[in-house]
Amino acid sequence: MTTTTTVPPTLDAWRALFAAMAQLKETAPWQWMHDLDCFAICNPEQPDETVYCTVLGRMGEHLGISAFVGPQGFASYLGMNDCGPELPDSFMTELDCFMLSFDDRAGVEPCQKPIFKQLGLTYRGRNAWPVIRRFRPGMPATAPTAADLRFSMHIIEQSLDVAHRFRANATLLPSLESGQLLTRVPCLHAGQISWQDSVRATPAPPAPPVVAPVPPPPALLDQVRQACARTLAVWECDCRIMHVVIGNANEPGCFPQLLACVQHATGHICGFELLEPSADWHAVPAAFLKQCLHAGTVPEALLLCNPTLACVLAPTLAALHIAVQHAGQLPLYDVMFADMQTFLQQGPPRAAGPSRRAR
Repeated sequence: MTTTTTVPPTLDAWRALFAAMAQLKETAPWQWMHDLDCFAICNPEQPDETVYCTVLGRMGEHLGISAFVGPQGFASYLGMNDCGPELPDSFMTELDCFMLSFDDRAGVEPCQKPIFKQLGLTYRGRNAWPVIRRFRPGMPATAPTAADLRFSMHIIEQSLDVAHRFRANATLLPSLESGQLLTRVPCLHAGQISWQDSVRATPAPPAPPVVAPVPPPPALLDQVRQACARTLAVWECDCRIMHVVIGNANEPGCFPQLLACVQHATGHICGFELLEPSADWHAVPAAFLKQCLHAGTVPEALLLCNPTLACVLAPTLAALHIAVQHAGQLPLYDVMFADMQTFLQQGPPRAAGPSRRAR
């Protein structure tokens, strides 16, 4: 069923967006703004949603606007500034932002190519094609919805408003160190939106998710007790998000979590499973038990470096009398993870989001 959150944009909406991006390109605010000149914009359609914006392109390589969604997005923006030129894969898979940029033809998202053709639009030169990408946590860039395009129009318009005034008054934007941000706030009067400035405190970092031990499925636990022989082996075990997209051809796909166990002594893979990104980790105990069944054995101990995974698996390991050994590194799991990721990385690359080097 199509909902207001999934309805695609109309051609008229795309035409209006590309016209707004042409104005952005012509104005070229990256000529006088840096990526540390941050400001906020509230969503007129979702009053509780705020994006934290920065203009990209001061170095002339990657031109556009990044708009990071909510407190988690703002934390990602700050983290991006601390990461240096290369961003870790874990950062890219947790991104929640709008990217409005100008790319080469090869960088145009597949979902937008038919739009350009239907509108009869073509561009020449480097960084000439207007592209919108919507990144959501656990997912690659997805096709924008009608609501995404409407908000993107506001992001462009209000970014240009801020950019023009900042050019004339360099004190318009508080520094990040001040703990305050200029925020553009919409006001609705007689069906018309007007915008006002408000200086607001930067959002507090979001609280980490509360993770609790997850009981194992009783039937699966009984199968392991009956079918698996106990050994003296030690397994390395971890659950990590992979920077590989999986999913059906007609779906946006996601970045899966790889739960796997590897023999600490030999590097033999005891079992693995790709799980959908999940904050509650409820699928992990069942996946671990299935790996025991696949191996036909239960280890004497499990080597873990992830406290969250240790917490989630605690009831399962206790029920099977598997000792927990904490480690700073899992060398053989690391090798397996890199090999698995290389194996799964096939087909054309998906957009990987902003990078410090690109700016």
